[in-house]
Amino acid sequence: MKWLLSFLVLVLGYAFWKSRRADAANELENLVKRQPAEEKVRGATVPMPMLACAHCGLHLPQADAHMRAGKPFCGAAHANEHANQHGAA
Repeated sequence: MKWLLSFLVLVLGYAFWKSRRADAANELENLVKRQPAEEKVRGATVPMPMLACAHCGLHLPQADAHMRAGKPFCGAAHANEHANQHGAA
């Protein structure tokens, strides 16, 4: 009787483990499917160009950079500080 009970516990444990793995795989698959199609390149996202702030050196995506006098800044405050320190507009 104890062998039957042990076998039953093992089978139920294996079934539970297998179902959790399937759920995790489905979640990962759904996450990949939700990515916009234009960002996919052979299964990976397209990297964005990174720029360093001319004032503090912080790296940020080109789309988020504030450009002033051809130089990238992480925000308007750093662009203004840099202009005040270097006498450029």
